[in-house]
Amino acid sequence: MYGTKLLTAVGLYANNGIVPIVYAVVEKETRDTWSWFLNYLSIDLEIDDHGGWTFMSDKKKGLLEEFNDVLTFVSHRFYVRHLYGNFRRTGFSGFSLRSALWATAKSTMVKFFHDRMSDLLNLDANVVSWLSDKPPSEWSRSHFNPNAKCDILLNNMCESFNSMILEARVKTIITLLEKLRYILMARIQADKDKGEKWNLGDVCPRIKDILHRNESAAAAFIPQKSNKWNYEILGESMDDNWAVDLHNKTCSCRKWMITGYPCKHAISAIWAKNDERIYEYAILPINGSQLWPKSNKIPPLPPKNVKQKKGRKQKLRKKEFDEA
Repeated sequence: MYGTKLLTAVGLYANNGIVPIVYAVVEKETRDTWSWFLNYLSIDLEIDDHGGWTFMSDKKKGLLEEFNDVLTFVSHRFYVRHLYGNFRRTGFSGFSLRSALWATAKSTMVKFFHDRMSDLLNLDANVVSWLSDKPPSEWSRSHFNPNAKCDILLNNMCESFNSMILEARVKTIITLLEKLRYILMARIQADKDKGEKWNLGDVCPRIKDILHRNESAAAAFIPQKSNKWNYEILGESMDDNWAVDLHNKTCSCRKWMITGYPCKHAISAIWAKNDERIYEYAILPINGSQLWPKSNKIPPLPPKNVKQKKGRKQKLRKKEFDEA
């Protein structure tokens, strides 16, 4: 497909897998072609002005401007891998700067974001100046809109899709489109067949694996109940405390809100809440024997032919031979 461009939109479904949404062949990547593509995408997905949609891209030429014109109400994110590529091309290199940039992007709390930005400032003041015109809502988890329920920072979705169609991309337009149709038809059916075998309720396999890892990490925390729904989760150090609200499904680390599944602190609180439910059904108080109703049953009699053992009755249980 030499001399033309393939525009695609790829989504993420509940099992953290990719689902191709739309693709189109255009002559060039220009503002006009992106405007045409995004307008039809908006119509097909019925995107309105109520928000709730989040798009990620590598900010191709003209794309961001058309997002602002056509899809004004959506949130926009920037692949951090492309951000880091531009970061290096600007002249910021070295392991320390790379680690500090990724730590800033992975921070889920605003305070941690500012702490990591301070680390970058100490390493190279020019880095902070370079990042100043890049809104953190586009590249750091600390400022992500929680409506998306997704915390990805990489462009793995598009890379996976490109690897699927690698052979088809070099074909002529008609052959390309036919190969894409066949590839997607087979993939959708294969994913459907897998889904029918899961039998896991509302939790998909990959999310279940993440929850298992969070459960293992939750064992290191101690939940302290504050009221019916709120818990303070205590870690190993004095500053490792987290506030969890089970009713609103929030944690002060923000991971629960960003991803949509409970973080390790939330799971610790959920365990404590479940423990309380074990004792939900209490033994209720009763009146004294003077208020007991009279029974028509024959009163119980002592057992017959019971031989009384000599000596004092043993009160303690008999110990095994190897017990102290």
